[in-house]
Amino acid sequence: MNKLKEPIAQGLSKAEVLAKREVFGWNELPSSKPRSHFRIAFSVVKEPMFLLLIACSLLYILMGDIGEGLILSVAVLLVIVITFVQERRTERTLESLRDLTSPRALILRDGVWARLPAKELVPADTISVSEGDRIPADSVVLTSKSIRVDESLLTGESAPVSKFQQELSSVHPDNDHVAVTSVYSGTLVVQGSAHLKVFAIGSKTEIGKIGLSLKGTTHPESGLSRESKRVVLIVAGTSLLVSAIIALMWWLRDGQLVRGILWGLTFAMSTIPEEFPVVLTVFLALGAWRISKKLVLARDLGAIESLGAATYLCSDKTGTLTENRMEVHAGWTAKEGAFNLDETGMIPSGGQLTLLRYAGLASDPASYDPMDKASVDKALQAEAGLFQNRVLIRSFPLERPILAVAHIWKVPEEESGTIFCKGAAESVLNLCRVPVLEAEEVMASAKAMAQGGYRVLAVAGGTVSPIAENADLKDQNLKFEGLIGFSDPIRAGVPSAVRQCHEAGIKVLLITGDYSETALAVARSIGLENVKDVLTGNEVNLLSEEELSQRLLTVRVLARMVPEHKLKIVNALRKSGEVVAMTGDGVNDAPALKAADIGIAMGGRGTDVAREASGLVLVNDDFNSIVDSICLGRRIYDNIQKAISYIIAVHIPIVGLTVTPLILGMDPILWPVHLAFLELIIDPVCSIVFEAEPEERNVMARPPRNTKSRLFNRETVSSGIIQGIVVLLAVWVVFIYVNRIDASADHARAVSFATLIIGNMALIFTLRSRSESAWALFAKPHPTLIWVLSSVLTMAGLILFQPTLTRLFHFTSPHFLDFALGFGVIVLSLAGFDLWKLRKRQILVKV
Repeated sequence: MNKLKEPIAQGLSKAEVLAKREVFGWNELPSSKPRSHFRIAFSVVKEPMFLLLIACSLLYILMGDIGEGLILSVAVLLVIVITFVQERRTERTLESLRDLTSPRALILRDGVWARLPAKELVPADTISVSEGDRIPADSVVLTSKSIRVDESLLTGESAPVSKFQQELSSVHPDNDHVAVTSVYSGTLVVQGSAHLKVFAIGSKTEIGKIGLSLKGTTHPESGLSRESKRVVLIVAGTSLLVSAIIALMWWLRDGQLVRGILWGLTFAMSTIPEEFPVVLTVFLALGAWRISKKLVLARDLGAIESLGAATYLCSDKTGTLTENRMEVHAGWTAKEGAFNLDETGMIPSGGQLTLLRYAGLASDPASYDPMDKASVDKALQAEAGLFQNRVLIRSFPLERPILAVAHIWKVPEEESGTIFCKGAAESVLNLCRVPVLEAEEVMASAKAMAQGGYRVLAVAGGTVSPIAENADLKDQNLKFEGLIGFSDPIRAGVPSAVRQCHEAGIKVLLITGDYSETALAVARSIGLENVKDVLTGNEVNLLSEEELSQRLLTVRVLARMVPEHKLKIVNALRKSGEVVAMTGDGVNDAPALKAADIGIAMGGRGTDVAREASGLVLVNDDFNSIVDSICLGRRIYDNIQKAISYIIAVHIPIVGLTVTPLILGMDPILWPVHLAFLELIIDPVCSIVFEAEPEERNVMARPPRNTKSRLFNRETVSSGIIQGIVVLLAVWVVFIYVNRIDASADHARAVSFATLIIGNMALIFTLRSRSESAWALFAKPHPTLIWVLSSVLTMAGLILFQPTLTRLFHFTSPHFLDFALGFGVIVLSLAGFDLWKLRKRQILVKV
C-alpha cells in the first residue's frame, strides 16, 4: 500500500492499466479450467449408448464380420462427433453466461467513472462502493461516508466493521491500523459509501490466499433433471435385464452365445432413452442464452423451469414499470384551471407558457435533480431561447421551514431583475401572501392533482429591484402563478405486457413505497385489474399471513411498502400454494428474493447482494423483459415435452422391429448398424430441432402450469406411445406387403427402413406443435429443421443407393413405388393426429 501514490483526481490512464495488467494479470481467482476436448470426448464415450455401440462393433469383428464392425465403428465416431459438438456448444453458452453475470465495479479511469467488469481492476485503480456492494478487490479507504463492512466471509464475525480514511502518502501502517483502513475482496458494504484505492487483486487478495472460491452458490439438482434421470434409470435397468434374458434364450435355443449377446445389446440400444438428460441440459442452457438476449441473465437455470408456472408477479414501480425519470405532465392556473401538458401536438400559450417559463427559470439548468431537469426540459421545449441573455444573480436554496427554491435572473440591459420560485404549495402560497379563500382553492387543486398520481409543486414569480436583490426570500415580492404536476412516465410496452399477464393467468401486484394515490394512478395507467382498493404497509403489519393471502386474492396495489413487507407477501402467497416471482434491488430485498420461487434482481440500480439472492437479473430493469422471460420459459417447457414425446414415439417402432422378429423366430429387421444410424438422427432432432421451435400461438393465453404436474405426464407420454405404435404398425404393414410380393429379405428390410425414416420425419412435423397441423407446419420450417432434415435425407439416400453401403446395411435399393408406398402409409397413419388437433382446437374455441 505504501507504493500507491497515483493521484486520485483522474484515476489511472489506459496506458497505465495495460502496463499494470501485464505485471499483475486479471482480477480473478484461479478456477477450474474448461474441460479439454479429450475430457469431453471421454465423458461422451462413457454414456451407455456408446458403450453398447462399441460392444456391438467388437462382437461383429469377433464373429468375422469385419465390414459390419467397421461401419458400426464409423457410426460410433459420427455419434461421438455430433454429441461432442453439442457438448461444446452447451459449454460455450454457459461460459458466455458466466461472462455476462460476472461482478462489475464503478472505476475511475482517465477522469471518468465507468461501471466495468470487476476482473478488469488493477492495483492502484480508484473505485467507488456504496451500501449493498461487494468489495471487488483488496483496497485502502481514500474517502469515507460512515462506511461499515460485513467481513464475516473472512473472519466469521457477524458484526459489521467500521472503516476509516487512509492517507495516500502515509507509510505502511501496523496491522491493526490496516484492519480499519482496508477493505477486502468479497466482503459486503452494509452502510455508507467510500472511494477506495486497490492494492491487491486476484490470488493476491486475502480471500485468494486462503483459497476461497467466489464463483457463486452451487444450486441443488433441479426437479426436471431428477425426474428424467429416474425415468432413464428405470427404463435402462429394465432393458438391460430383458437384454440378458434375450441373450440367454438365444444361447439356449441355438447355442450361439455371441449372437445372443449381440441380440441382447441390440435390444438394449433400441430401448435406453439416454436422450432425456441431454434434452434437459441443452434446452435449459440454450434457454438461458435466449433469455440473455432479452437482457435477462439466468443465475440459476432452475429459475427458467419455474417461469412457466408463475402465478403471481410482484413488481416494483420505479424503474421497472416506469422509466425512473420525471416529466412535467400537468398544470393548473386560477384562470385556466387544470390542463394536460402531455397531449400530442400541444403548443403551450398564455398562462400555460408563463407557468412553464417560471418553473424552468426557478430551476438550475445544470442540476441533476430530476424535477429541476424535467422543469428545464419542458420550459425549453416551449421556449428554446429561455436562458439566453439572462444572467443568474442569486439563488435561494431549500432551507427549512421554507420548502421552496428561487433564482433571480437579470437581462443585462435591464435595471430590475426577475425572481422565479417553485416549491411545496403551502410554502409558496405563504411566500405570496395569497388570501385564505384563494389559498384553499389552490390547495384543493393540488390535492386533486396528487390523487391523480402527480408530484405537485407551486410556481411563483415577480420583479426584483436592485435594492431587494439582497433581501431574504420571504421578503421578495412574489406573485402566485399556478401548479405543475410531475410524473414518472410509464415504460413503453408495459400496459401491453400487463395485459399479456392477465391473459396468461398471472396476477400482477404493484408494490411501491410511494403514496397510495400515486400507486393507484400508475396501476390505472398500466391497465392493472382490481385497482379500486389499495393495501398499505401499516395494514400489512396488522394482518396474519393467512389473512394477507386472502386480501391478495382481490387487491393488486400495495403502497407505502418496505422490504420487510415484501418477505411477508412472498411467504403468505407461497403458503397458499402460489408460485411467486418477486422483483427487488436493495440489500433488504434479499430475503424476499431468496424466499420467492423466482427472485428477480435489478441489474441497473440493484445491489450485489440482491443479485446474489436472485435467480434472474434484469439488465435493463424493464418489466417487459420479465414478461418476455415468462413467455420464453413456457416455450422451453413446452419444447422439452415435445422432445420427450418424440423420443418415446421414435423408440417404440425401433423396439418393436427389434423384438418382434425374435419372438416370431424371423430374421432380424434392424441390426445394430441400423440403430447406430437412427441414433445419428434422434440425438440432433431432439436436442436441436425441438429446442429451436418457436412458442405456441396460445402460449400466453393459457393459465400457468400446475407445479404438481410432472414433466412425464399422461398427455406427453401417451401421445408419444400412441404415435409410436401407429408408426410401428405402418412399418409392419409395409414390411409384410413387400415381403409377400418380393421374397428378398434385404429388399423388405430396405423399404421398411425407408418407411421408418419417413415416419421419423413425419413425427417431427406432427409433434412440432400441439395445435397446428403438420401440413401447416410443413410450410413454416425453421433453419435448424431444414439443416437437420437435409442431412438425414442425404445420409439415408447414400445408404439406400450407394452399392457398398447398401451391402453393409443388408439392403437392396428400393424403387420409387416403394417410397410412395411408405410415404402413403405413414401419411394416412398420422393424419388422424391432425384431425385430433383440429377437434381439440374446436373444443377450446367453444369453451
